[in-house]
Amino acid sequence: MTPDAVAVITYPGHCISTVLTIKNLYQLTQWQVPCYLFIDDIGEQYYQWEGNYLDDIKRFYYEQLNVDLRFVLFSEFGFKKIWDGWLRQQLVKLNIDQFMPKSLWYVTDGDVQLNKTCDFTVSPYNFVPHYNRDVYAQNCTYIKYMLQLNNVVRTHDNREIFSHHAPFRWIGRDVLVGLRKYVEDCLDEDFNELHWRLMKELKILGLGTTNDNMSMTEWDLLEAYKHFILDETLNLEFWPTGEDFQTFFGTDKDVDNSWYAQYNIKVPQDIQEKILTISRT
Repeated sequence: MTPDAVAVITYPGHCISTVLTIKNLYQLTQWQVPCYLFIDDIGEQYYQWEGNYLDDIKRFYYEQLNVDLRFVLFSEFGFKKIWDGWLRQQLVKLNIDQFMPKSLWYVTDGDVQLNKTCDFTVSPYNFVPHYNRDVYAQNCTYIKYMLQLNNVVRTHDNREIFSHHAPFRWIGRDVLVGLRKYVEDCLDEDFNELHWRLMKELKILGLGTTNDNMSMTEWDLLEAYKHFILDETLNLEFWPTGEDFQTFFGTDKDVDNSWYAQYNIKVPQDIQEKILTISRT
């Protein structure tokens, strides 16, 4: 299966690792489809960049990648001010159909390196770790509220599972449109306005103090919608972090550029220097 396009969600702190993400994905798949880069231009990093960020990375990316690249800024979505980058990128993913062509896409964060491809039919999962119970409970609170369900726990082999640890998915236009409409019908409020209001009221947070807080999880919300509302059987596949894929939890400041050289990625001196001038968030 070949997607109609690839969507990569990124921000200045991952401008180098995003090159590896794209190169790695296209080498594994041999896809000949356009790649849409969704770039966070709202956070501090974008404004701290010395010079014009978009001009700099276009030059860098065109030198390193033989891919049809398209660039979309977060500001083009027209969301009200969202101060948390983690929440911004999740709302972007739930609205990418506004900019993507046709109907089926492969979506990934810009800090992912795959050791194998993720099949079209697959829903990656991992088991909920004991140390992550508070975050998991707040993930469930978010999904229950959005879908207006009493129970959204998903299990495999009698153990609770989650999906957002694997920041990549195949996504269809119909699922995104259907999810937003379902939530709007349930709660009688525009999907994006609802999220913005709950963020403003500090009910949706990256991590709250009680289980009543909501921690936003875009992929788990989509899969819960397909499983509980559309009554679809998900093709669950175990994808342990660090084995089938790796993500960079820090920023490009934390990676020695010589490491990228092994993947034939040459980072220009000015990009290296500018990375050091921006914050980590």
